Amino acid sequence: MNSNKTNKLKLLLVGAFVAFSQYTAFGQSSTYEKMIVNDDITSQYNVRGSLINSDGNVVIYGYQSKNNYDPFFAEVNPSTGDTVKWVDVEGTLFPERMRSMVELPTGGYLGVGYTSRNSSNYPWIIKLKANGDTVFTK
Repeated sequence: MNSNKTNKLKLLLVGAFVAFSQYTAFGQSSTYEKMIVNDDITSQYNVRGSLINSDGNVVIYGYQSKNNYDPFFAEVNPSTGDTVKWVDVEGTLFPERMRSMVELPTGGYLGVGYTSRNSSNYPWIIKLKANGDTVFTK
Protein backbone atom coordinates (compact mmCIF):
# COMPACT_ATOMS: atom_id res chain seq x y z
CA MET A 1 0.00 0.00 0.00
CA ASN A 2 1.24 3.49 -0.83
CA SER A 3 2.93 5.09 2.19
CA ASN A 4 1.30 8.43 1.26
CA LYS A 5 -2.14 6.95 1.76
CA THR A 6 -3.75 6.16 5.09
CA ASN A 7 -6.89 4.01 4.98
CA LYS A 8 -9.45 3.54 7.68
CA LEU A 9 -12.48 1.32 7.20
CA LYS A 10 -15.43 0.91 9.50
CA LEU A 11 -18.34 -1.41 8.79
CA LEU A 12 -21.95 -1.34 9.83
CA LEU A 13 -24.44 -4.07 9.03
CA VAL A 14 -28.09 -3.11 8.57
CA GLY A 15 -29.47 -5.46 5.94
CA ALA A 16 -26.39 -4.77 3.81
CA PHE A 17 -22.92 -3.39 4.33
CA VAL A 18 -22.22 0.27 4.57
CA ALA A 19 -18.51 0.97 4.21
CA PHE A 20 -16.99 4.25 5.29
CA SER A 21 -13.46 5.08 4.27
CA GLN A 22 -11.31 8.09 4.80
CA TYR A 23 -7.93 8.31 3.15
CA THR A 24 -5.26 10.87 2.39
CA ALA A 25 -3.32 10.74 -0.87
CA PHE A 26 -0.92 13.36 -2.12
CA GLY A 27 -1.96 15.82 0.58
CA GLN A 28 -5.68 15.67 -0.24
CA SER A 29 -8.22 14.02 2.02
CA SER A 30 -11.20 12.14 0.68
CA THR A 31 -14.11 10.36 2.34
CA TYR A 32 -16.69 8.04 0.86
CA GLU A 33 -19.61 5.97 2.01
CA LYS A 34 -20.80 3.05 -0.06
CA MET A 35 -23.48 0.40 0.32
CA ILE A 36 -22.11 -3.04 -0.52
CA VAL A 37 -24.92 -5.39 -1.46
CA ASN A 38 -24.87 -8.89 -2.90
CA ASP A 39 -27.37 -9.77 -5.65
CA ASP A 40 -29.25 -11.94 -3.16
CA ILE A 41 -31.12 -9.37 -1.08
CA THR A 42 -33.01 -12.05 0.88
CA SER A 43 -30.00 -13.15 2.94
CA GLN A 44 -28.97 -11.61 6.20
CA TYR A 45 -25.20 -11.21 6.24
CA ASN A 46 -23.44 -11.28 9.60
CA VAL A 47 -20.03 -9.64 9.49
CA ARG A 48 -17.50 -11.24 11.82
CA GLY A 49 -14.39 -9.32 10.79
CA SER A 50 -12.13 -7.94 8.10
CA LEU A 51 -8.51 -8.08 6.99
CA ILE A 52 -6.29 -6.44 4.40
CA ASN A 53 -5.01 -8.98 1.89
CA SER A 54 -1.73 -9.03 -0.04
CA ASP A 55 -3.37 -7.09 -2.92
CA GLY A 56 -4.14 -4.24 -0.51
CA ASN A 57 -7.89 -4.90 -0.67
CA VAL A 58 -10.13 -5.23 2.38
CA VAL A 59 -11.66 -8.68 2.82
CA ILE A 60 -14.90 -8.70 4.81
CA TYR A 61 -16.02 -12.12 6.05
CA GLY A 62 -18.71 -13.81 8.10
CA TYR A 63 -21.78 -15.93 7.45
CA GLN A 64 -25.23 -15.48 5.96
CA SER A 65 -28.42 -16.92 7.32
CA LYS A 66 -30.41 -17.81 4.19
CA ASN A 67 -28.70 -21.05 3.18
CA ASN A 68 -28.11 -22.79 6.49
CA TYR A 69 -25.55 -20.26 7.78
CA ASP A 70 -22.99 -20.73 5.03
CA PRO A 71 -19.87 -18.50 5.10
CA PHE A 72 -19.20 -15.61 2.72
CA PHE A 73 -16.47 -13.13 1.97
CA ALA A 74 -16.28 -9.92 -0.04
CA GLU A 75 -13.15 -8.21 -1.33
CA VAL A 76 -13.38 -4.41 -1.51
CA ASN A 77 -10.98 -1.85 -2.97
CA PRO A 78 -10.40 0.54 -0.04
CA SER A 79 -9.63 3.62 -2.15
CA THR A 80 -12.81 3.44 -4.27
CA GLY A 81 -15.18 1.25 -2.25
CA ASP A 82 -15.74 -0.94 -5.32
CA THR A 83 -16.53 -4.60 -4.66
CA VAL A 84 -13.79 -6.60 -6.38
CA LYS A 85 -15.21 -10.01 -5.48
CA TRP A 86 -18.18 -11.46 -3.59
CA VAL A 87 -18.23 -15.16 -2.70
CA ASP A 88 -21.03 -17.06 -0.99
CA VAL A 89 -19.12 -20.20 0.01
CA GLU A 90 -20.79 -23.57 -0.46
CA GLY A 91 -21.27 -25.12 2.94
CA THR A 92 -22.34 -28.55 4.10
CA LEU A 93 -25.77 -29.74 5.18
CA PHE A 94 -24.99 -28.37 8.64
CA PRO A 95 -24.77 -24.72 9.73
CA GLU A 96 -21.23 -23.28 9.69
CA ARG A 97 -20.47 -19.90 11.16
CA MET A 98 -17.12 -18.45 10.08
CA ARG A 99 -15.78 -16.37 12.96
CA SER A 100 -12.23 -15.62 11.82
CA MET A 101 -10.29 -15.64 8.56
CA VAL A 102 -6.64 -15.21 7.52
CA GLU A 103 -4.90 -14.99 4.16
CA LEU A 104 -2.42 -17.82 3.63
CA PRO A 105 1.14 -17.07 2.45
CA THR A 106 0.67 -19.67 -0.31
CA GLY A 107 -2.53 -17.96 -1.53
CA GLY A 108 -6.15 -18.36 -0.56
CA TYR A 109 -7.70 -18.13 2.87
CA LEU A 110 -8.25 -20.20 6.00
CA GLY A 111 -11.47 -19.67 7.93
CA VAL A 112 -12.36 -21.01 11.37
CA GLY A 113 -15.52 -21.06 13.38
CA TYR A 114 -18.02 -23.64 14.49
CA THR A 115 -20.67 -25.94 13.14
CA SER A 116 -23.84 -27.03 14.94
CA ARG A 117 -25.07 -30.61 15.02
CA ASN A 118 -27.62 -32.19 17.35
CA SER A 119 -27.87 -29.00 19.46
CA SER A 120 -24.09 -28.97 20.05
CA ASN A 121 -21.34 -26.78 18.60
CA TYR A 122 -18.09 -28.20 17.20
CA PRO A 123 -14.91 -26.56 15.89
CA TRP A 124 -14.93 -26.05 12.13
CA ILE A 125 -12.23 -25.07 9.60
CA ILE A 126 -12.32 -24.29 5.89
CA LYS A 127 -9.54 -23.69 3.38
CA LEU A 128 -10.45 -21.59 0.34
CA LYS A 129 -8.69 -20.73 -2.88
CA ALA A 130 -8.39 -16.99 -3.59
CA ASN A 131 -11.38 -17.25 -5.95
CA GLY A 132 -13.55 -18.75 -3.18
CA ASP A 133 -13.46 -22.42 -4.24
CA THR A 134 -13.35 -24.75 -1.24
CA VAL A 135 -10.17 -26.82 -0.88
CA PHE A 136 -11.42 -28.64 2.23
CA THR A 137 -13.73 -28.24 5.20
CA LYS A 138 -13.45 -30.19 8.46
